[in-house]
Amino acid sequence: QVKVTLSLGNDLILATGETLQVSANGTDWVVATGSNKAWATADDAVTLIAGTNKTLTARVIDTAGNVTALTLSGNGYTLDTSAPSVLAGTHTVVISNDTGIDGDRITSDAQVKVTLSLANDLILATGETLQVSANGTDWVVATGSNKAWTTAVVTLIAGTNKTLTARVVDTAGNVTALTLSGNGYTLDTSAPSVL
Repeated sequence: QVKVTLSLGNDLILATGETLQVSANGTDWVVATGSNKAWATADDAVTLIAGTNKTLTARVIDTAGNVTALTLSGNGYTLDTSAPSVLAGTHTVVISNDTGIDGDRITSDAQVKVTLSLANDLILATGETLQVSANGTDWVVATGSNKAWTTAVVTLIAGTNKTLTARVVDTAGNVTALTLSGNGYTLDTSAPSVL
């Protein structure tokens, strides 16, 4: 569900009883409000139809049901709700700059590169990216091919028992999470106590 904003080529002055409406399917019409050239529906008011090459339409309708269609440009859209394919298997994680004992995933360096060793080859579709996060909010793209993928710098979160996560995301924002092993870490930036 989306808000639709219309920028008209000329001022629209509605007569008494007329409304400007928008539809994604030609059946369900949503009122747009505004003045002059700027009109919009309410937030999340228009329900899009899944698929490609869909179009939004707009019309002015009066109380008698008389309709005038508006000619729109830039009204095409694609609604993609399909998540990327799930990559089978469990995938392992290695972090760079693992200070102290190498490989124990306890580090004092918050800036690391993450290497993923995947159980199976990953072939990304057009527009898909493999991403890694230390906090579930900030995502860093991993590049590579087949089973070997590496990120640029990922910023770790201070504390113990933290985890890295990985996902494949497409241009529509659909997400598939990867199952990871060895993705726990501890970022310890506190110096030992002075005796």
